[in-house]
Amino acid sequence: GWGLVAIDQSNSVVLSACRKEGTVTDPVLAEALGVRWGLQMAKHLNWNTVTIISDAEVVVNCVNSNYVFAAIDHIIQDCQELLLDMDRSHVVYVKRSLNSVAHSLVKLSKEVGCRTWLGHVPSQSNSHTAVPMFTFI
Repeated sequence: GWGLVAIDQSNSVVLSACRKEGTVTDPVLAEALGVRWGLQMAKHLNWNTVTIISDAEVVVNCVNSNYVFAAIDHIIQDCQELLLDMDRSHVVYVKRSLNSVAHSLVKLSKEVGCRTWLGHVPSQSNSHTAVPMFTFI
């Protein structure tokens, strides 16, 4: 599953979401799919300036350079194409400990499936202070 939190420039939560995906078993593939989902959501919402925050360093390096990881290359290409359509958008790496809210949402997805909350993070997921997976300005 995947989790994301969108915050604005004043650090207020705009939306949070989780998505259940039961077929992905490879962690790098799951992280790449999560980054792509965040970019797709930003494009769908017409947000042109976004920062995707991920704790998957390999995925971030692939998106930001010509580094190739064959198992996820087609997903990375999708991410790069989505980024080309957005002004001043990028993907950055953070330590997993700074991404705990997104990971709490992943755990929540196993119970609730695919959900979106406007203006807050569900209480089961916001017990940790963390950098969100997804921000926009």
